[in-house]
Amino acid sequence: MKLYYQRSGLISLIIAYAFTILAAIGQHLGSSSPALPYWDSTSHVLQIFIQIFMMISMIIAIHIISREYSTGTIRLLLIRPLPRSWILLSKYIAILLYVLLGILGSIPLAMTIAGFTSGFEQWTYVEGLYAAMKLFVTKLFVFPFYIALAFTVTVLTRHLGLSLMITILFFAFTVSFVPVIPGMSLLISYLFWTLVHATFLIIGWRAFEQQEILRREE
Repeated sequence: MKLYYQRSGLISLIIAYAFTILAAIGQHLGSSSPALPYWDSTSHVLQIFIQIFMMISMIIAIHIISREYSTGTIRLLLIRPLPRSWILLSKYIAILLYVLLGILGSIPLAMTIAGFTSGFEQWTYVEGLYAAMKLFVTKLFVFPFYIALAFTVTVLTRHLGLSLMITILFFAFTVSFVPVIPGMSLLISYLFWTLVHATFLIIGWRAFEQQEILRREE
């Protein structure tokens, strides 16, 4: 969990939490509609956090790969007696663990905000809790998908700005139907995006390995 010990990782997480609080409370104060039920409000806050944290996570994923190329430290990694696929995998797992802990921290935050905006009277409503958990698990699917995209694009371009532009544009155009594609069943949608996710990982891994071969030939 090296990311959590770096100042940039902690600051990024704090920013995500802060923007979530401001956005949720701002929407509540600016809305004339009746307050949402407790668990619906919790789900709404979680969705706000996920959108914000997804962008931050993609930026971090792009940064930790592009930094190796821009600073030249990628050559130091090449001389280590480890397969390059392990290097890429370790970075992928590190960002996923960072995301997981960040999301786990957002749950009590969302529940607290929902209590202030909607009251705690319905927190024992089991059906509402089940719906919130289902939505939460569904949204979790997007993180490994977009992080794999960010890694692959960065490995292919080796350029911070270009990787950010491509990844953010792809995210903007696809976020509304990931992981559930309109008109398709949930199972088919998950299978489709899982296949795309695996394709991203394979392309990124093969490109990373090929870059090693090219450097060795040089």
